[in-house]
Amino acid sequence: MKRNERARQVLSRFGDVAWFRSPVERHPVNGYLQVAFVGWRYTEPREELKTVFDSAVREAPKQVEWTFGSARNWMIVPTRLIQEAGADNQTSTKQWTRFESVIRNSVQRRLKILRGSFGHC
Repeated sequence: MKRNERARQVLSRFGDVAWFRSPVERHPVNGYLQVAFVGWRYTEPREELKTVFDSAVREAPKQVEWTFGSARNWMIVPTRLIQEAGADNQTSTKQWTRFESVIRNSVQRRLKILRGSFGHC
């Protein structure tokens, strides 16, 4: 099972997932690794689940530091992407509503640099 499929399966155990976004592990054409993040929205979000996800992120192994945030969409993203976007870990609800596009832009910049380094333009 692919990483994004596993993520959606786990999130579905907590409620009906109305929207989900997570890149596949490897680019389908070029085969390079893609940055992991997950964004989702429950049909009926429950406030008590936020503490579950926040705890899971804090207790995760620290090879990569992760951040959980929520607004309309809930997201778990590498903290480094948030910092590169100019925010901190105490991000407001308003800022979280913009993170999906900010993260996508950051990932696209990194991939463009990598493709240039390896001659995949």
